[in-house]
Amino acid sequence: TTNSLSLSLSFTPAQLQHHMSHSHPSSSASPNSLQSLLSPFLKKVQIPHEHSKVYKDECLLSFDTVYSDAGLFVSLNTFQCYSKGYLHKYEKKSHDTLYLNIKRIEKKDPNEKLHKDQEIKRLAIGVEGGFQVDSFSDNYDELLSLVCLEPINQVIQLPNDELPDKIQKSISGILKFASAEKKEAIKAWVDDKDYKESKYARDLKQLDNEGHPPLPRENWQCKECGMKDNLWLCLTCGQILCGRRYFDGSGGNNHMVDHNDQTAHPLVVKMGTITPEGADVFSYAENDMVLDPLLREHLAYWGIDQDKMKKTSKSMAEMELDLNKNLEFSSISEAGKNLEPLFGPGFTGLCNMGNTCYMASTMQVLFSIPEWKKKYYDPDFKLFDELPLSTNITDNVEVQLTKLANGLLSGDYSIPAEDESEHTTSEGGDKMDTSDDEQKTKIKSGEQHGITPRSFKNVIGRDHPEFSTNRQQDAIEYFQYLMSKIDQNERGMNASDDPVDIFKFKMESRWECTQSHNVKYTDEEALNLNLPVPLEKSPNFSVYMEYREKLEKFEREDKEAMKKATEENKPHLPKDRPEAVRPRVTMLDCLRNFTSDEIVDGFYSTAIKGRTQARKNTRLGTFPDYLVVQIQRYYLTNMGQPKKMDVSIDEVQELDLKFMRGNGLREGEVLLPEEDESSQGPDINMDIVNQLVDMGMNELHAKNAVLETGNSNADAAITFLFANQGNPVLDRPIEAKKSSGKTYNADESLVQNMVSMGMSEAESRVALHLTKNDTEAAIDMMFSNMEAVQKEMNAPAQEEAKIEKPPTTYCDGNEQYELFAMVSHIGTHTSCGHYVAHIKIDGQWVIFNDRKV
Repeated sequence: TTNSLSLSLSFTPAQLQHHMSHSHPSSSASPNSLQSLLSPFLKKVQIPHEHSKVYKDECLLSFDTVYSDAGLFVSLNTFQCYSKGYLHKYEKKSHDTLYLNIKRIEKKDPNEKLHKDQEIKRLAIGVEGGFQVDSFSDNYDELLSLVCLEPINQVIQLPNDELPDKIQKSISGILKFASAEKKEAIKAWVDDKDYKESKYARDLKQLDNEGHPPLPRENWQCKECGMKDNLWLCLTCGQILCGRRYFDGSGGNNHMVDHNDQTAHPLVVKMGTITPEGADVFSYAENDMVLDPLLREHLAYWGIDQDKMKKTSKSMAEMELDLNKNLEFSSISEAGKNLEPLFGPGFTGLCNMGNTCYMASTMQVLFSIPEWKKKYYDPDFKLFDELPLSTNITDNVEVQLTKLANGLLSGDYSIPAEDESEHTTSEGGDKMDTSDDEQKTKIKSGEQHGITPRSFKNVIGRDHPEFSTNRQQDAIEYFQYLMSKIDQNERGMNASDDPVDIFKFKMESRWECTQSHNVKYTDEEALNLNLPVPLEKSPNFSVYMEYREKLEKFEREDKEAMKKATEENKPHLPKDRPEAVRPRVTMLDCLRNFTSDEIVDGFYSTAIKGRTQARKNTRLGTFPDYLVVQIQRYYLTNMGQPKKMDVSIDEVQELDLKFMRGNGLREGEVLLPEEDESSQGPDINMDIVNQLVDMGMNELHAKNAVLETGNSNADAAITFLFANQGNPVLDRPIEAKKSSGKTYNADESLVQNMVSMGMSEAESRVALHLTKNDTEAAIDMMFSNMEAVQKEMNAPAQEEAKIEKPPTTYCDGNEQYELFAMVSHIGTHTSCGHYVAHIKIDGQWVIFNDRKV
């Protein structure tokens, strides 16, 4: 049957809902009349194939879904989908007439809901135990209809065998093929099948097992502490020990970690995860979960029959999921406080799509800023009207920012979520009749449906090797990358209201040659202030150092006791660890430490035409409207591993930063003379050269050896000299350095820091330029991607004169600031843990924790 429907642009939601949700008794149409009615529009109907981009899960301009009041409308021409609120905009632009309307309604009979509480066991999509992308049919009825807009104005209920064959094939394809949104989601997830085979597995040497007879399963326990949970088997020696302790206090007592430190045995398997299909295998040497193709043989060596084993404990993927699910408000400083859930405009939560809390916290802060609201909040989506029809709006940064702003600020999706035991609200936020008690239960929980910004995440992270994945990331790195993406987009459009400008400021560095006392000043652009933490400024620093000594003594004695217990074949009973002491440092201490003088070695002074020490300090050349500050809690250990400093930064509500204002050249100062770079020789660390000359080596040979070893250190240069005796390279004359004509935006202090670590100055400068002065990333690039550095160094210089860059204007206000937002990380490393945001709104502090506000 066909039903007359006045689908004018002014049709109300209630009227449309009535037509979409109820049967229509009336007028029928003969097959011939239906064919004749639709035939003029068949030429625009397309039939999708498996590679077609079909959008059918979420409106391209809003966060409405098939669970919303009117469902979604998918064009049979472009396969783009829109909610009722934006359908008229698309129809006006495209003149498409035919749409498939998809709507899902929750089943009212609870016996029909088959998999509502299905447990998620794998970090995967569309596989058994993972997230089921097409499980809606178990809990929802799907209503389909063909909506014909102007000039037909008809709704045709589906299925209908009288429809033209082309339309039926088009609808069938739309329903059959996976949506573009799901394809993007599946690409981002990493299943355990993607684990790489360990390079140690095939040649693993297993020690004599006579001293380690296989134990019955009920007797499995840690040899050192007796723990019976979180047990791991060393595949080399057969010892069963407990696993590592996690940041939240859960896990084991680190005995398998200690065992690896002592023995360097590479592979361990988690007991309780062993099944005929496999097990969790971890490689300490490779610092990752791995595959062991010979696992069955390795287990049999220790008397374990893999085919008879059953799963009794959680896999690492399940533990990761549990940690994420259990990170509630009590994990943060708000524990014990009576928090009031908030709903409405500006209080919309963001669903965690798998370790996306870093993105959620950052975006909540950005869209609390008035300038960002003014720039992007556009409920009428006028931007869409201005774009050509051919624009791929899913890849348009401006469109996705506007969509996200509308979702967060409108309040349309800030609706209390249903209680898991009560099915009182549909998945898309559609309210159903509930009792007062049920409503109170929902509101007390603090959960809301919120929004899931998949398309935004995809368009921002698509070209980035990390932000395109579902792994945990660093919030400040995401902020910097996002700002560069938006800034590039704005400059490409010659926009005059770049929202990134409110964060930009000039950093002024003053360099003083310690021999001539001449100075030079350099400026660089920055988006955030990175503050190292001066632990020595802590009022309890002496107590903290005493604690560190006690802790080191405890760990040393504990290892000795464990070794003795192992030799005597007795259980190791560890003593209580010393009570932890956390140092406290003020924000003002961090800021004053940032502006204090530092001594830089290897500074090339044009006044003395040689290398010497320089005294350097840094100040702010301009003061932005919004100052983004990062407390540098992370540092690299001697082994190159990042660790998080356990320190408290005392809260500060207001700051007066007059003391940080840079004023340029001071009265009486003499600038270092400018020198043409081409007149200088190549960068040579003369300290190393002088060491070699003092040892009786030829100066020219020493210089060439230092150059060939990248100014690293004297040992490397000496090794090169002895290995290349008679090599003409040692007698090569030192020529004046030819200017490449290229300039690199690298922080000189960071360059010198990398040089002090034994790296080439020229290569360090390029690596810092390519990583936007991110030292950790630059060091990583030097070791893992030197090809990129060399490619940049060898690339021909751009002719700067031909490239017209718009001048950068910096906001420069007064030096007084008030704290209005914080993004906090809970955990020991950027690759784990959780981010939340605190934002001051109308005088009160509001915490944004994914879907909870």
